[in-house]
Amino acid sequence: MNRLLPLRIALAAVGAALSCAACRDLLPPAPAGPSQQPTSARAAMECSVSRVDRTLRCASPAPVAGGPRANLTYGGQGIHVRLASSGVTYDGGAEELHADVTVQNLFDEPIGTPNGYTVGQTRVFYSILPYVVGGTGTVAVDSADGTDTFLAPDQPYYAYDELIRPGAISSPRTWWWSVPATVDSFRFTVYVETEVPFETGVLHWTRQSGGQSQRNVRGIWGSGANDVYAVGDDGGLLHWDGAGWVATPMPCGCGDPFHALWGSGPHDVWAATDYGTILHYDGSEWGPTYTPGYTHVYGLWGSGPGDVLAVGDSGSVNHFDGSDWTPQATPTLIPLNGVWGDASGPDRWAVGDSGTILHDLGGGWEPQASGVSMPLWGVWGTSATDVFAVGDAGTVLHWNGTAWSAMDPGTTNDLQAVWGRSATDVYAAGSGGVLVHWDGAAWSPVDAGTSDDLHALWGVGASLAYLGGDNGTIQRTSGGGAWTPVSGMPGNQLNGAWAAGASNAFAVGDFGQVLHWDGADWTSQTSNTVNRLQAVWGAAANNVWAVGNGGTILHYDGTDWTPVGPEPETVLHGVWGSSATDVYVVGEAGVVLHWDGAAWTPVDVGGGVEAYWFAVWGSGPADVYVVGMDGAVVHWDGASWTPVDAYVSESLYAVWGSAPDDVYVVGQNGTLMHWDGTDWNPEIFGAPWTFRGVGGSDAAHVYAVGTDGIMLRRGPYGWYPMTTATDVDLNAVWVQAPGQAFAVGGNGVILNGHR
Repeated sequence: MNRLLPLRIALAAVGAALSCAACRDLLPPAPAGPSQQPTSARAAMECSVSRVDRTLRCASPAPVAGGPRANLTYGGQGIHVRLASSGVTYDGGAEELHADVTVQNLFDEPIGTPNGYTVGQTRVFYSILPYVVGGTGTVAVDSADGTDTFLAPDQPYYAYDELIRPGAISSPRTWWWSVPATVDSFRFTVYVETEVPFETGVLHWTRQSGGQSQRNVRGIWGSGANDVYAVGDDGGLLHWDGAGWVATPMPCGCGDPFHALWGSGPHDVWAATDYGTILHYDGSEWGPTYTPGYTHVYGLWGSGPGDVLAVGDSGSVNHFDGSDWTPQATPTLIPLNGVWGDASGPDRWAVGDSGTILHDLGGGWEPQASGVSMPLWGVWGTSATDVFAVGDAGTVLHWNGTAWSAMDPGTTNDLQAVWGRSATDVYAAGSGGVLVHWDGAAWSPVDAGTSDDLHALWGVGASLAYLGGDNGTIQRTSGGGAWTPVSGMPGNQLNGAWAAGASNAFAVGDFGQVLHWDGADWTSQTSNTVNRLQAVWGAAANNVWAVGNGGTILHYDGTDWTPVGPEPETVLHGVWGSSATDVYVVGEAGVVLHWDGAAWTPVDVGGGVEAYWFAVWGSGPADVYVVGMDGAVVHWDGASWTPVDAYVSESLYAVWGSAPDDVYVVGQNGTLMHWDGTDWNPEIFGAPWTFRGVGGSDAAHVYAVGTDGIMLRRGPYGWYPMTTATDVDLNAVWVQAPGQAFAVGGNGVILNGHR
């Protein structure tokens, strides 16, 4: 099936959790599900080309009205694909301009394929042909592979004949245009049309909470004590609002590592990914603003909303003037890692590998002699005559307005960040948790309270400061006290999820945590227990059950959570019902309980007290499965419970189905079995992970989740991996509708599955 997509110029490298080929080897074909046509506004990509500067860059205009095939398009810049350009050249003799362009797949499924393994085609087509905006003359498309009817008849396109897996980048395709020397710049608008295996269902999993604490923190910045941001390698952003750290959903769920963060105030915050995307927060929402081709961005700084600099690979410097980003010429191709300037004057500095220091006094970037050859990672100062740069092997350099000179920080550890409040209060941080302080006379060591490598340093006011580093480290000091780990980080393990609708969902986890989703935010609810909650299910939004350790059974009436007996002294793992008066709870020591609307009563399903039951599900009151340890499965047919041989000995942790003849059980050692109404068949077995959850909305939209962030979707020809931007264990998945789902797991991670 073909889909039209908007695009942006940029680059990223998001790896799939598992190759589709590996999935295919594990399982047999499955029947295709029904086809549905999604609808959405479309947002085209308007691209600008400069013959003079040899640049090609794109931005997304406002969404526009539909066309002949608009029901196959999606809005949202950079959400589905990216284009990246390189090698922009101009042949004056032939009057031709060339650019090598690649397509990157930001879907959580392969593109350029109808089924996940047959090679199809991705086509980039012109919806608006090139038109001149600088100079005079006419620009023509010279290299199109053909024309077709996309949004209108006879639209030229470029063809990419390859399967592009999630996060992968296509081979480059050379585009060229006939451009007279009288043309300085021109623009055009393009879309992407591609084949995808799944026309319906979840296309992206976006993290809404948690899951950050295992990755490295690369940037910290805030506008005040109660408005602090942190970004890192996992592609997530945390925000401190004075009450707790909250994971902030970003406009791309692809998990690009963030390496830079800066802002001028609460309504002007910038973040940049390692793969070149620059995002902006306007006080309301985050959105991508610019993606400078193949350039990785490593540093951000500005003097205000209308003066922001981004530095990165190949000596690149890009400048934002309040309305647009433009590249600035530099005398180097060496990567630049940090940037800082004097907000009260024209002086700007950028530092990078091989001891590179560039200075701009308003007339262009010029090199300065540093006297060192090792990489420099950070730069900061108090004025144009008091600037510090730090780097590997304990390098600290100081600029006094005339020359750079070396300082002795008392350490040979690599230093990666520098920041201060004044000329006599400066900190530098780096590898092994090293932190040193400059008091105007000498550098002295400070106990950072961690041995993890430190990459980020920022503070506000007279005494509040933060450090960020490896393994999710965020350290804080206030009032001159010790550096200690921050509190309020999202991190409690979540074990179960259930939703009454797209704007009414619940997640439960450790320490009695209950979270509620109202369509905009996840908020905590008082559960009246500190026991671990293992599962949640509801008959309605005001009739929800949660179960957990210590025999905990909680009921939610739409207002409060209340403990309900009989509370057997064991761990309860699963809860499910066919109605408000037909609810089952299962757990260890052979416990199975049934709720008839008035009371809980024990149920003997066989197996005795040695049985450990982990999950329960049914298609109705006379078709119920309970699964547990060592491959145990029992079935209720409305009259009696009978054991079922599912041909496995591995423990089974979850069960779900769409009908009596379409049931899945999942568990240890990658076990995934399917009941077709006649027999149990292995669809995956012996994979290097454990499945902890399975769920769907119907037979065509089924998902399985497990350890290390694994997420698989069942498709027409088997199970396919989907990228999730997390490597923590996923414990449960709930699918409310083909394009609406939630998955939860370790470190408080909540993933929102959406179109």
